[in-house]
Amino acid sequence: MSYKIEKRRRAFSAEIIDELLPVPHIHSHVELIYLKKGKSVAVLDNHQYVMQEGDFFIAFPNQLHYYLDEEPVEGYMFIFEPDVFRELKNVF
Repeated sequence: MSYKIEKRRRAFSAEIIDELLPVPHIHSHVELIYLKKGKSVAVLDNHQYVMQEGDFFIAFPNQLHYYLDEEPVEGYMFIFEPDVFRELKNVF
């Protein structure tokens, strides 16, 4: 499978989302999604996870991931370098 390597410049970003990226990608940041409405399938390292209203999803650094929206979505996306939360560095 081909994928995009993302080079992120900011240590932390937060955004309101109305769609999720269907392109397989990888980056050195942690990606955290909170789905407020809708339904999507998160694909992480070839495993599929159904996300519905109220669910959180996390992709750790250097994990191949992408999303397949099955319904219109609304939510929040947080992307950050593992060093932003030094207390959790061993987790990431």
